[in-house]
Amino acid sequence: TSRGSVMTSRGSVVTSRGLPHTPRLLSTSTHSCVLRRCDTPVHAAHQQCAYKKSKANTKGGKGKAGKKDQMSQLNTKLLENFMPEHVDMIELNGRMANEIGALSRTLVAINVSSSPSVLATVFVRIGVEKMPVTDLCDILVEHGKPIILDCSVYPEVKDKILEAVNKETAYEAVVHGNDSIKLLSPKLTNELRKRLVSQAKSQTNLTIESIRQIRNDAHNTALRAAGYGKDVQKRTADNVHEVFLHHKAEVDKVFRAKERSLQEEFNL
Repeated sequence: TSRGSVMTSRGSVVTSRGLPHTPRLLSTSTHSCVLRRCDTPVHAAHQQCAYKKSKANTKGGKGKAGKKDQMSQLNTKLLENFMPEHVDMIELNGRMANEIGALSRTLVAINVSSSPSVLATVFVRIGVEKMPVTDLCDILVEHGKPIILDCSVYPEVKDKILEAVNKETAYEAVVHGNDSIKLLSPKLTNELRKRLVSQAKSQTNLTIESIRQIRNDAHNTALRAAGYGKDVQKRTADNVHEVFLHHKAEVDKVFRAKERSLQEEFNL
């Protein structure tokens, strides 16, 4: 062919560098199996048809059809694992998905409802360590009444807990008795909503940085892997980046959903 590849007796393609090349499956149907153009010596008309079809598929679409196309493209990237001993695409995808799951659980705690879950992201610095508030006091919840934090176990950190709750949550924390703190429900104002959205955005940015670091590590590993041609290294690095972009878009969806939820909760 024009790229210097030849067909072996088993039907696989060997490039000019002497390395076997496995053609990438673009799409299948009940009638034919179409391969990417120039990857195998298929008939020119079939190549052109495959190219047009693949180009149309990459445009995606709205609604369920568009989502199916996006998932199909992601699965294709995960299956194109050219150097599994260096970059495991399935593991890479799982690690990024886990970060998004952790973000979703964190955003649940950013609200103004009378639930102890709002304390899940509140930490108090004690010496060089940060301790969760939930480990420093007992949380008393009674239907229809304010949440009470019983600090009798560690009374010396009551003031620090008071300060942290006022800073990190939408509640107004006030002293209640000798060793307790009462959480008063806040007024639903636009300023409070903006504050909660800002907290959600900060957590979202941390998640994006986490999956970006996962991407960077895998990207650098692919480009530095020995024993592979530069084309294989680049294709692997490109696939890693595509998986990152998919999950980055999912992170944005999670944040937008939280933003809408806060808008509805405040009814502003």
